[in-house]
Amino acid sequence: MKYITYKPTLKDFIIWLTILILALLVFTLFSGCKKVDNITAKVNYSIEGKWLLENASGSNLPPNTMYEFRNGLKYTYYGGTENVDDSYWLSLDSSDAIPNPNKYTFTNDSLTIDSKIIYNLTFDCDGNLINIDFPGVLEPSTWRWWRIGIDPRNCN
Repeated sequence: MKYITYKPTLKDFIIWLTILILALLVFTLFSGCKKVDNITAKVNYSIEGKWLLENASGSNLPPNTMYEFRNGLKYTYYGGTENVDDSYWLSLDSSDAIPNPNKYTFTNDSLTIDSKIIYNLTFDCDGNLINIDFPGVLEPSTWRWWRIGIDPRNCN
């Protein structure tokens, strides 16, 4: 029995290489193309730390209340009748807070205090300002909290 020996030519090599490249191209086009959505990554900010509350009488007055969120407890501090500045608020520690801090949890921008009061927070100013919207019965309102050292007028 005689065997026939086949010697591929350069033309055969180019044909097979072209078929291989076309097959890879078709495979890549159909398997690698996915729709890319422009999704903005959500930044998760922390509630931990000291927050000043906008004065209920208007933002032109200095804040007279501070909340501190630390290790699952919300501490409340009140300022005096005099104008208090950032250094005053920073000097306070938990022994200066009103007694009986509240327990809190914070998940996905929802703040729950004592397992009953739920606030949906919106962070602004790189996580340094919080807006809390209340639908209200007669008129909606917004509370603003900001971290010490931030001027809320510069965070719109």
